[in-house]
Amino acid sequence: MDGSPKKICIITEKHWAKVMGGSQYQIKCLIDRIVLNRENFEVYYLARYLKKGFKEDNYEIREISKPNCISQYGYFFDANKLLKILKGIKPDVIYQRVFGAYTGIAAYYATSNRCNCIAHISSDYDLIPYSSRFFSKSFLPQMIDRAIGKYGLKKMKYIVTQSEQQSNFLKLRYRRSDAIMIPNFHPTLDQTLKKEKKPIKVIWVSNFKSLKRPEIFFRLAVDMEEEKNVKFIMIGRFNPHYEALKDKIQKQKNLSYLGELSIEEVNKVLSESHIFVNTSRAEGFPNTFIQSWMNEVPVVSLDVNTDGVFDNQKIGIYCNSYENLIKAVKLLVHNSDLRTKMGVDARLHAIKKHSMKNADKLIDLFHSS
Repeated sequence: MDGSPKKICIITEKHWAKVMGGSQYQIKCLIDRIVLNRENFEVYYLARYLKKGFKEDNYEIREISKPNCISQYGYFFDANKLLKILKGIKPDVIYQRVFGAYTGIAAYYATSNRCNCIAHISSDYDLIPYSSRFFSKSFLPQMIDRAIGKYGLKKMKYIVTQSEQQSNFLKLRYRRSDAIMIPNFHPTLDQTLKKEKKPIKVIWVSNFKSLKRPEIFFRLAVDMEEEKNVKFIMIGRFNPHYEALKDKIQKQKNLSYLGELSIEEVNKVLSESHIFVNTSRAEGFPNTFIQSWMNEVPVVSLDVNTDGVFDNQKIGIYCNSYENLIKAVKLLVHNSDLRTKMGVDARLHAIKKHSMKNADKLIDLFHSS
């Protein structure tokens, strides 16, 4: 190139100022790293859902579309608008995160223009067959989104996975053995840890949705009522479908719901907590695992054991059943030496495996594309 900035288009469904999920947080950390490194990039962030009036000095934010009563159910409705924006920007590299129609639209543009495209897998569910028990207004649009997304994964020049497990899924489902595995990253935290001996704080951080199964954590709090020195805490964006559960949570004396908090606020709560519990059916690689480990909090996971991380590292406990979940939490509640040792080892593991050096690997890919 002639020394002019390389144009990077980041394409995803939502901006983190509007909705902060795992993918949005990873993108935020990536852009922060680009700015810190003073990379010679001209960065554009394209998304459908933006926070009104939100602006950044270091990159340009573009709204892909304003969804209406029909288009809100599917992202494929945005195809023409997204292609028009891309033609206007003429990016050198497209970085697309969150699988769906945007994956396919980005790949289509890249194959027709002199542009390299990178898809970053965010969840194991992106790579396995879609199934739903319920037929709703969004069912058919979601199927179309996924079909376009599958086209994108077949045509994409580069695919980045979060784990070897995802790389294996990609090879099995798409016959692609060229995945680039880059684990999720998180800034190293230097905050002071303030963990009181009592009460033992058991924390759950996620959005209220079926995949995350908040009802299981509530059940755990109920089943451990006899543990008088244990306090259960839930954090995450609320979903009106869980109104009945919320009513039960408010009546449960050993359980508190703090609502949706910022990343900084979550880290503060984690710095004072002792045990993190994950009840999700599946994940990509949870940022909350890394956050917990950075705060010396061991993880007790019901069903997620990506790449056998809990088999190979003594930084938490993989349960695989609700009965084992209760046993694991009780073990860590009553064994402070084990809990502390796991927490210290967890932080060392997070710094070694999930530092911002992983973001640098992505940036290197932008440079080489």
